[in-house]
Amino acid sequence: MDALLKLALTNAIVASVLALIVWLISKVCRRPALIHGLWVLVLLKLVTPPLIDLPIVTSQAPPPQTMPLPLVDLESLPPLPVEVTPVPEPSWGLTGILLSLWVGGSLLIAVGSLFQILRFRRLLGLASPATDELFQEADRLAQKLGIGSRLCLWFTAGRTSPLVWAWGWKAHIVLPRSLFESLSWDQQRSLLAHELAHLRRRDHWIRLLELFVVLLFWWHPVVWWARRQLQQAEEQCCDGWVVRLLPECVKDYALALVQALEHLSGTRPTVPMGASGIGSVPLLKQRVTWIMKGSTMNRLTWWSGLALLSFAVLLLPVVPSLADERPERPKKKEGDRPENNKLREALERAEKL
Repeated sequence: MDALLKLALTNAIVASVLALIVWLISKVCRRPALIHGLWVLVLLKLVTPPLIDLPIVTSQAPPPQTMPLPLVDLESLPPLPVEVTPVPEPSWGLTGILLSLWVGGSLLIAVGSLFQILRFRRLLGLASPATDELFQEADRLAQKLGIGSRLCLWFTAGRTSPLVWAWGWKAHIVLPRSLFESLSWDQQRSLLAHELAHLRRRDHWIRLLELFVVLLFWWHPVVWWARRQLQQAEEQCCDGWVVRLLPECVKDYALALVQALEHLSGTRPTVPMGASGIGSVPLLKQRVTWIMKGSTMNRLTWWSGLALLSFAVLLLPVVPSLADERPERPKKKEGDRPENNKLREALERAEKL
């Protein structure tokens, strides 16, 4: 139990330091794909077992020099009293309380997530298939993006965000009917391309990683911070895919994002944990600016991908620990006789009593 808590705290501390480094990098680097990969490493570090122990050397003072003791007749010393200390029975203690709170919080998160999923599945059961025209356009865009799986497009009457729901083998793209009926054809195509970009990037796999990390480290603020930063970089990457795929619809795409967020304003959209939505409102202004400039980066370059892979191989399996430095035993001197050693041990036991 103590080893489990020690491992969790060690990973939490290392992930916190790594998150701070990634945040500083994001302030000077404008490549969302690279920043996204770095935030994924932060989440992976929390759940990576310690495969390689990296000792941190600590300085210690040199051991004191011992002086030889004079030879004394041990038979003349009185016998030392011996006290038997009872072994305390193991108690639950603070470790057990912390572990109970940890497991209890994880169960609450699991139950809440399950309730959201069941509620969304009930909403999805009332959805209707999209139009044939939209299906044909989705297939055409999917071929350009390299998506080979069969798509499922649904119109829902609920106040929800356009999102990708990919639990299980099938990926579902859920589109709010009231929003899409108010958009032009190019605006519909651009939002559809955004959701297809989530599928192309395998962002639904990242949602599963997020859910697993949240269940284990719900108490760590860095987890929620990393999720928010990760999803912001993810939306910027999908914006880059849309601009690259539909360069003629850049202005329509920016207007569609504004209308989508207006559609969701004043309500709490139904987006369960595990779904990839359209993003948050605070990032909208920055995203629209980048979209109009066409300066979004939707994929990693070869050198940034190699650097990210090298960073992951070197960092994820390593866990720091304090070095166990034991002072060297001093060399035996001429005055160190076996009789003196026995006397020294007897005097040490007498001092402890």
